[in-house]
Amino acid sequence: MGRRRASDEGPARPASEFEGSCTEVTSHAGACSVHTMSRALLPVVVSRLGELLVASGLAAVLGACLESGPLKPGLTTRPTETAGDANTDPDVSDGDAIGTDDGSGADTVDGVPGDGVSEVGDATDAGDGDGADSDGAGDTNVPADTEDADDSDSGPVRACLVDNDCQGLVQADLCDGPLRCIDYGCRADPGARVECTGAGPCREVRCNPATGLCEDEDTCSCEAPRTLQCGIAASWSTSDAGAQDSVAAYGCGPARVSDDMRLFALAVSGRVRISASGDVAGLHVLGGDVCDGVSECVAGAKHLLYFDAVAGERYTLAAEDGLPNQFVSVRADCDITSETDCRDGLDDDGDGASDCDERECDGIAGCVLPPEVETGLCHDSLDNDLDGGTDCDDPDCGDDSGCLERCELLTGSVYCNYKQGLSNGSGKARSTHYACNPVPQTAKEMVFHIEAGFTGRVRIGFAGAGGLALHLLKETGRGCTPRDCVAMSSGEMFIDLVEGDVYYLAIDGPGAVVGEFNIQIDCLE
Repeated sequence: MGRRRASDEGPARPASEFEGSCTEVTSHAGACSVHTMSRALLPVVVSRLGELLVASGLAAVLGACLESGPLKPGLTTRPTETAGDANTDPDVSDGDAIGTDDGSGADTVDGVPGDGVSEVGDATDAGDGDGADSDGAGDTNVPADTEDADDSDSGPVRACLVDNDCQGLVQADLCDGPLRCIDYGCRADPGARVECTGAGPCREVRCNPATGLCEDEDTCSCEAPRTLQCGIAASWSTSDAGAQDSVAAYGCGPARVSDDMRLFALAVSGRVRISASGDVAGLHVLGGDVCDGVSECVAGAKHLLYFDAVAGERYTLAAEDGLPNQFVSVRADCDITSETDCRDGLDDDGDGASDCDERECDGIAGCVLPPEVETGLCHDSLDNDLDGGTDCDDPDCGDDSGCLERCELLTGSVYCNYKQGLSNGSGKARSTHYACNPVPQTAKEMVFHIEAGFTGRVRIGFAGAGGLALHLLKETGRGCTPRDCVAMSSGEMFIDLVEGDVYYLAIDGPGAVVGEFNIQIDCLE
């Protein structure tokens, strides 16, 4: 018996015959249409629809529509199978009248049997001849769809008409979005799925299925994956993988400006210079716990820094990336002992001076430094070496012939039991600045020579007028000079002689004083 299409049954009955519309009965091109629903949803729909039809008085109208013979175009429902049907599956809008044998290729929506077109959710229902038109037990390929409430590939789906029917259901993954009534089944709303953003080089943001909230996870380690050794540069591109975000803030140097940094373990020693070329946002040397960039910050700078490495200590370099797709390199130079750059404003060698204050920079980069010593400049009335001493007052001029103020000796030497009374008026004003007397002695001095012929103690008795004083000078190879004065007295003086030593006794005074004095030598041992 041939199959007939709904279009062969004559003109469609106008919608006006149904005296209105209801929730599940609508008008399509002037014909009555009842929407197709899944087998699992049918009890819910029938119960709800029955209540509406009875309440609205449309029950009789719907019955007339369904008993009028073959279904009209657009009319879709699931009538009860009649006993006269040769096919025991329900008739579903295939164009045959109720009770007509619809063959083995019954479709579920489009009314074209055996056309090989998969219907909603099924891959084997369309013309596959398996007789399983509504995902029955014989279906072998039933993907998750909008009709099945018990597909094994997606778990049971509760039938529903409105979103409120899905309340109270337990959802395994809250990140999928809230449950809503979609195609008459309680399903996660794909348009409301939780999408997490804000991930960084060392941060991964994931949705927690138990809460449906985005959680930030630190995926980087504080351990440095590379080692920077003395004298060997390390290079990379800021677009290369391997950037980390381990250090939140620094306690020295410039503030953190980039989320991307490269960590290097430093194998260095002594005074260390870290330099960078390319677009680096900052350099920081950290000691101990790398993650604690505040308390462990040793030194920080934009492109160049120095620090003193302590033997046995752990150090890490954090180099922050600047602009993307830039080539960058860093280098460590160790055991720096001199000023290597006279214009960097840094103390390269760690001696407390930088640039033009360093002796190594004299004559470099416009640096002009004073001489280190006053030698050769002892008579220009200037403190040339800036040490506080001018000319002969500077110790550097101690051997200058003009500063020695060598005294003039009397003929002969004194000896044990020597005794003499004289006046300094017959002396010479040669010596002024005695190392043992802060007061300049500008008067004429009388000088006596002592050469020790034995080892023993000697007493020198002295008495002088007008402020005259006794000065003991020791021979050091420079002759008789007040620069070698070792003792001064206005009375007696004791000397422990060593055989062979040579001394000078100078009687001198301040200003232009002239006075008499007495001197006596007593050998005590």
